[in-house]
Amino acid sequence: PEERKKVLEKAKDELRVAFGREKQDQH
Repeated sequence: PEERKKVLEKAKDELRVAFGREKQDQH
């Protein structure tokens, strides 16, 4: 479960970064 949580957290972080980049690009 710990590994799965780590992977999920990493994916969430990546998604957040992508979202932030898109938001910045739009702005």
